[in-house]
Amino acid sequence: MSFIDIKNLLPRSIQRAGMDTRVAEAKIVALFEEIKERFLPYGLGEKVRAMYLKNGNLAIASLSSEATQELMIKEDVMIEYINKEVGEEIVKRFKFIV
Repeated sequence: MSFIDIKNLLPRSIQRAGMDTRVAEAKIVALFEEIKERFLPYGLGEKVRAMYLKNGNLAIASLSSEATQELMIKEDVMIEYINKEVGEEIVKRFKFIV
């Protein structure tokens, strides 16, 4: 009898259940929340929040036009960073909800 390492079992189970896409989307939303302070001037990170990922568009709610402008300026760099962290090109662009 051989044992299966749990770290290999869980991803396969999630994929079989059709949830791998949703898990990846949730990871990207969480990753944006982790890194936004690095890319935005002090205090603007708390004015934006990643909401969901759909069809390559990361929806971001913003309470500040200044924060939205900063994100638009840094969009390419942030998307490149996020995609590098997840290991594939999933995020194509930001979609702003103001």
